Amino acid sequence: IGGLVADGSAAKISNVAHRKHTMFGKLPLTPVRYRQLWIGIGSFLLIAAVIGVGAALAWHKYRTILVASEQGPPPEMPEAVSIQEVQSIQYQASVTSIGTVRAPRSITLRNELAGQVVSIPIQSGQVVERDQTLVEFDRRVEEAELQSALARQRMATSMLERTRRVANANASSGNELDQAEAEMSQADAQIARLQAIIEKKTLRAPFRAKAGLVDTHVGQYLSEGTEITMLQGIDSYLHVDFMMPQAVADDVEVGGRVQLLVDPEPIDAEIVAIDSQADRTTRNLLARAQVNSPPPFLQPNDSVKVSIEYGRPIDGIAIPAEALRRAPTGAFVFVAETDQQGATRAGIRRVLPGSMFGRQVVIFQGLSEGDRVVVDGSFKLRSGALVVASSQGLEGSTTQVVRSSSLDVDH
Repeated sequence: IGGLVADGSAAKISNVAHRKHTMFGKLPLTPVRYRQLWIGIGSFLLIAAVIGVGAALAWHKYRTILVASEQGPPPEMPEAVSIQEVQSIQYQASVTSIGTVRAPRSITLRNELAGQVVSIPIQSGQVVERDQTLVEFDRRVEEAELQSALARQRMATSMLERTRRVANANASSGNELDQAEAEMSQADAQIARLQAIIEKKTLRAPFRAKAGLVDTHVGQYLSEGTEITMLQGIDSYLHVDFMMPQAVADDVEVGGRVQLLVDPEPIDAEIVAIDSQADRTTRNLLARAQVNSPPPFLQPNDSVKVSIEYGRPIDGIAIPAEALRRAPTGAFVFVAETDQQGATRAGIRRVLPGSMFGRQVVIFQGLSEGDRVVVDGSFKLRSGALVVASSQGLEGSTTQVVRSSSLDVDH
């Protein structure tokens, strides 16, 4: 009986412990299930918090929109731009040709006689004066032959003097005197020939010039006609050769003015010569202009743009190049116009642009004198935008004589 009682008590104790570790009396509450319970509760709270914050933000946005709608639209802010009136001008048509700078005096230094170089005092890029020694060749053989010729000359001179004395005494024939004079002449000619050869063995500068690159060295043997360097004459002026179309050449004369379009500013030049015939292929005419006191950056064989004026002045209007806008539908400008309330607004005006000269462009159609165009700041405008003239805006209309460029000719 005692054992049975003991067994029954143990069973009751075990049943109580089992009920304590169950949830709702059905599932056992293990550590894993306990952790899952807390995760579920936390997720629910997080979702509730997010929904609450979203609802609060939506309510705040709704109140902001409601308040803004009650206040009405904000005032229109004007765009600060530069405004300038259309200018009336007189412009003269011109062509732009590609010219080549030429030195008034230019040679290719070559040796006339073959020989070995013994001295070359000239250096690449050096400025040389007239008669300055440039290259010396070995002339020892010619100098020895010259000494021999001088000896023969002395002998011929002595023989000629004796023959003349004998001839004066009527003791010799005329043939002996002629032969002595011929030998004397031959000796003189041989000396002159050798002296000329020796002189040609030394190359000298024919004028003041700037030397090009020199690749010749002492000890080098040069055959006849070997190119040594280039000599570009240094003078107070330069020439520019360029081509002109026939239609332009008819209105251009010697003494006319042209401009070299170089930076930082154009250079004036005078036409000094025009070719007597046109090119057979291009039918263009070659002309030469002279540039006095040229800047140092102009070098022989440089390529420069030459602007040639021709024709009579033409009346027209022009605007700054910054005011012209281009689009796939064509060119246009923004014009400052006054609306019914007296405010200045930007309006789009289609235009037909022409030639460009400097920083201005000729307008053939779309504008008239007195119109006000937007110059600086037009890139930020739209049709009907409110604008205000900045302090840098230019007002007024002027009359100018300008040049336009309408054609390019390559030389």
